[in-house]
Amino acid sequence: KPFYGFGDAITSSQMSTGIMTALYNREKTGKGDIVRVALLGAGLWTNVIGLLRYQAGHKFPKAFDDPILPLDNYYKTKDGLWFLSAEERWPERCKGYFDLFGTPELMDDPNWNSMAGYLDRSLFPEKIAYFQKHIAEHTGQELVDGLRPWGAMISFQESTDEVLTNPSAWENEFLTKVVAKNGETVTLPTVPFQLKSQGVTTELTRTPDLGEHTEEILEGLGYTPDEIAALEATKAVVQFKE
Repeated sequence: KPFYGFGDAITSSQMSTGIMTALYNREKTGKGDIVRVALLGAGLWTNVIGLLRYQAGHKFPKAFDDPILPLDNYYKTKDGLWFLSAEERWPERCKGYFDLFGTPELMDDPNWNSMAGYLDRSLFPEKIAYFQKHIAEHTGQELVDGLRPWGAMISFQESTDEVLTNPSAWENEFLTKVVAKNGETVTLPTVPFQLKSQGVTTELTRTPDLGEHTEEILEGLGYTPDEIAALEATKAVVQFKE
């Protein structure tokens, strides 16, 4: 189950894209527009692969013995890691698996060395048992050392602690420290896109409360204090109060 807010984050990102598209179009044509975004629409768009695969006969959630592809599964390594793979170019990389697992004879078997064999669902039980056995006999590092030189797209499931201390995330400034309203320091992701002209924004601040800057914004637009008070009285605008 995804974390709470997973869909909200995706939908708001798509809304930002829609707003920027409308602004760009207005700059070109002089005409404004209305941007329409919904959680349902964003959810459907984000999960389109699952919708298509379901129509092709797949059932969800996927069982261990019924993956989309033989390696599209969770396999436990000798040292307790969960092996993950996105192996879409099997014929080009299968020799790396066969050599590492001590089964070079499979390189001559079309049921194992071809894409047709890899996709043959009648052979999935045999392949699942094969990967489960041999991955369990190797540590994560042995799998990395043996498979990545072949271009294998592999990784391992990370704990939340490992995510928060991921060296690559910190080196690329994808994570930063922020002081919360209560004084606690928390780790948060930075803005998910970066502009070369502006660099990475790592000095994040807390999100304003709803209506926290209402009066300031309205004053900047030229509204008088009386006009702002009238708007607040009729609840046309919201002004945050401590």
